Amino acid sequence: YQRFSGGIGYEVLGSDNAAMGFTTPLSTLHAFQGWADMFLATPAGGIEDYQAWIGVKLPYEIPLKVIYHDLRPQEGGGGDYGNELDIVATRQFGKYFSGLVKYAYFNGESGMVDVNKFWAQVEFAF
Repeated sequence: YQRFSGGIGYEVLGSDNAAMGFTTPLSTLHAFQGWADMFLATPAGGIEDYQAWIGVKLPYEIPLKVIYHDLRPQEGGGGDYGNELDIVATRQFGKYFSGLVKYAYFNGESGMVDVNKFWAQVEFAF
């Protein structure tokens, strides 16, 4: 079981009677409401993010993490925003380099569009 990990979470960014959502102008919501970046600004109805994740250490010490988000308005109804699946794998190469591949799929509901995004990144740190 040492190769596996997991967790669940719940996050709310509130709303003022569905007139204006909680704003964080100097932050990034990429790290919190899914990597498809559908909620870089909080919708007027706010957002409730129900999430679950699992992780596994693959051969060659490659950690893989899969995150599922169920995204709903906090106030005002109008149906769910949708759900999102995020997947990331990273790998250290020697002392100074690391690599990352990341994928996000947002399945939009209530008129929101579907989005696919993919990242590949190499990092040098000294």
